[in-house]
Amino acid sequence: MEEDYKRLKEKMEAAKARNKVLSNDLKSCKQQITVLTDKGKHDNELIEALMKQQGHLKTLLDEKTAGFEHTKKRQEQSTLEMQLQTQKDANIVEQLKGSLRKRRKKLDSWKRNCRNATKSIYFKVRFTYNASPTSFEVRYEYSCTIFKTDSLLQFSTEDALKAESREHHSLEQGVVSERNEASQYGVGFILKQKRQSLLREVIFDGLKSGNQRLDIAISSDIRK
Repeated sequence: MEEDYKRLKEKMEAAKARNKVLSNDLKSCKQQITVLTDKGKHDNELIEALMKQQGHLKTLLDEKTAGFEHTKKRQEQSTLEMQLQTQKDANIVEQLKGSLRKRRKKLDSWKRNCRNATKSIYFKVRFTYNASPTSFEVRYEYSCTIFKTDSLLQFSTEDALKAESREHHSLEQGVVSERNEASQYGVGFILKQKRQSLLREVIFDGLKSGNQRLDIAISSDIRK
């Protein structure tokens, strides 16, 4: 009996020691569980913060992507417009070049015709009128150009100096016909005016054409 009692007592002591160890282990496990729970809580907060930051970054990325796409479309549209404008300008330049070539050809043709024709004579004719009876003097000056076409010499007139009065005068265009083989030409001028005036003076200033000087006979017809 004593031996059984002693053996049971030893087993009980061993069980107490084991229970004590297990109690300490349980206490340690509880502490670890508490620590891990707190850590898990902080981890959850960190994960939540990271998720929010990830969502914010995703929003920024979407905005940047949309802005980039919009900018890209605008750049493509601007590039297309610039290309169209460049093509349009190039077409205009080509049209202007073509027009310039035509004008140059026409100018060259005129130059050849001028070289083949008699040299042009530029002269001025001045008419001085004395309006009766107030003796109001009005002076007119006209610039004329004579050029040869086939068998006729034609002249055109341009008012070189405006009249100093309000009366209306005009020098009409006419034709200069060849008179004889001595290269003398007659010029007929027709002067129109609103009221009667007396032709007081006609002054002609001619220029030489090559080695020839053209003798011009001025005849005036004053129409009332």
